Amino acid sequence: MWIFLCHLLSTRLPPGYSPFQMNYNTIKNKWNVHELQSMLVQEETRLKSLHETKKFLSNNFEMKDMRDGTYVIGIKLF
Repeated sequence: MWIFLCHLLSTRLPPGYSPFQMNYNTIKNKWNVHELQSMLVQEETRLKSLHETKKFLSNNFEMKDMRDGTYVIGIKLF
């Protein structure tokens, strides 16, 4: 029952949690409710940090849309 509940909760997360959902779906050992809660708190902290970083960058630097790129810092994009 706990596995079903954890799976149900993981499928009802907002779109920003997509990487979290992929990680959950690919691990062999499923988490119990307490582990899921702990992981969700960590993910929420990561998302807040990412949002704050984007906000800082957009407030302090002029952003320009460079369209689709082929290379970034010498790394080929697919």
